[in-house]
Amino acid sequence: YDNGILEEAGYFDNNIKNDEWTGNYISGNKKYIGSYIDGKANGLWTYWYDDTLKKSEGSYTLGVKEGEWVEWDPQGNILVSMIYQNGEKWTGRFIDQFFLEGIEKKGLKGLQKT
Repeated sequence: YDNGILEEAGYFDNNIKNDEWTGNYISGNKKYIGSYIDGKANGLWTYWYDDTLKKSEGSYTLGVKEGEWVEWDPQGNILVSMIYQNGEKWTGRFIDQFFLEGIEKKGLKGLQKT
């Protein structure tokens, strides 16, 4: 940015993003942190609002969303918690609990494909 804050920082290997990358807002607050393997997002990624509260968090496997992803509103309340399998939203039922628009919901024991 013009104020000297790095918009993003990380490593390239043969012009391909690799290893840990961080992004920043113009204010200097962290925007995201995550890693790449051969240019594909991999592992845990965390995103923040400019005021430093978490915005979302979840994992990628070589560029594909995998496992639980949680999103928060600007006040820090959970908006949604969802499960991804191979990049697709899980369409079954959750094991114990999940959140929808900040409200805790109960699921059935065991994952069941619908």
